[in-house]
Parts: sequence; structure tokens; C-alpha cells
Amino acid sequence: TDTDTDTDTDTDTDTDTDTDTDTDPDPDDVDDDMDGFTENEGDCDDTDDTINPDALDVPDNGVDEDCTDTDATVDTTNFTLLNTGFEDADPNRTTDWGGELPEHWLNIGNTWATQDGAGTLYGDSGDSGAVVAGTEGGKYLKLWPDGGANPYGNEAPAYQEFAGGADTTFWLHASVMVHESSPLKGDTSAVVWIKCFDDNYSLQGDAMSTGLTASSAVNAWGTEWTWVTCGPNTTKVQAVVSLNTPDEDTDGDGTPDAGQSTGNAYFDQVVFGEYVP
Repeated sequence: TDTDTDTDTDTDTDTDTDTDTDTDPDPDDVDDDMDGFTENEGDCDDTDDTINPDALDVPDNGVDEDCTDTDATVDTTNFTLLNTGFEDADPNRTTDWGGELPEHWLNIGNTWATQDGAGTLYGDSGDSGAVVAGTEGGKYLKLWPDGGANPYGNEAPAYQEFAGGADTTFWLHASVMVHESSPLKGDTSAVVWIKCFDDNYSLQGDAMSTGLTASSAVNAWGTEWTWVTCGPNTTKVQAVVSLNTPDEDTDGDGTPDAGQSTGNAYFDQVVFGEYVP
């Protein structure tokens, strides 16, 4: 008697549990304007890449570029620029032809004069017949190339100098124009410039604006600005507007030639003082 008993018991229990949790990122963690900062990292306008915690806050423009909840300002209390719009004529100085020079300003090379906003501009071919008003309708400053008259460099500066300035951050801006009657050429540039010196006039820091150049628009006022922190040995600081005419190889022979001898720049409404972020 054979008795076979087969008992097969298969128990398959498959339990698949899929739990997918998709969480959208916080939109304030996304750097929308690609300036290196998100809103959660302090960017107060993530649609504008010129506004973020590392941006330079341009003073008194009504925009909080560095997201500190305040607009930077220029404090002129301790460093007060005089005759900022070149309206006041110096009673003790005139040009070689009897033209006005601006009171309180200094120049090296005698390459400057006050321009009457109601008068015609003289350019490369003499009287252009063009009349351009100053930014506030009055006078402004005209600079032309130094032609070697400045022993300190190829620049035609107008400046005011102040005592002090160590470890101080300064701001400088001005309205600047180039006119088609005498355009800039070559590497010539019209700039604003802050210079920091010690007692021996060794440079302790300086900064120059980008500058108007031969490729800049003509016949319209624009703004040039710069800022710098003077070094700890600074004992005097200069606020400078300048027409720079560096030596350049104009004939292609590999030797620098004298800078451009023509090309005028005009300056108006200069603002200078301590930068307060």
C-alpha cells in the first residue's frame, strides 16, 4: 500500500508601497536675476542684478542698491567743495585772452576756462556757433589737452584740495559733456578722479571714473562718478575733474607719440564728500 500525500502551499504576499513626495522649492531660494543672491539671502529686488547686498549703493539716487533699507549719502561737512557749478569767477585771475576762470579751483598747465552757457562753443575749427546750456542753465568748465604743459602727467586737471582724509571713503561725481565741435580722439578721456596723498605728495590711493572717450555720445550731458578709501597715511585729498591725453602710438611705428592736441571736455555740477553707506 503506497500512500503519497503532496501538500503544496504557496503564499505570495507582495506589498508595494510607493510614496512620492514632490516639494517645489521655495521661490525665495531661487536667484532669479543671477546676481549671486536669493531673496532669502538678502536680495531686496531679485528682478534687478544691480541690486543685492554686495552692490555699490550710489548715493542720493533714491535707490537702495545694497539692500540696507537706506540710500547712501554724501556728507560734505568736513570736505566742502566750493563753486561746484563754476558760476563764480575768480576776481584775481583770467585766461591769457581775458576769459573767466572759476574761483576756488586750481589748474596745472593753463588749459582751462569758464564757459558761458549762453555763449558759443569754440572747437577745432574756431567758433562753432553752437550754444549749449549748463546742466542748470548757467556756466560750466572747459578743459582742453595740456600739450605738455603739465609736468606731472599727460592730463589737464581742475581740482580742489583738502587737508585730512586718512582711512576715509570719498565719493565724487560730476556732469560731463563732449561736443561735436571738438570730439575726443585716440585714447583721450574725460574723467573725474579722487587722489589721496601724504605730506610728500606720494599717492596713498586714487580712483578714476570710466570716463568719456572717443566712442562716447556727444552733445549731451552725462554723469561720471568714482569712489575710493584713502590709505592710513593720507594727509590731503584732491577732488579732480580732468581731460587725460596719454601718449600713444598714433603712427604705428612702435614708439609712443605725444597725446592728442585737440578735443575738449566740459564739466558741471561737481559733488564731493565722504561716502556714507
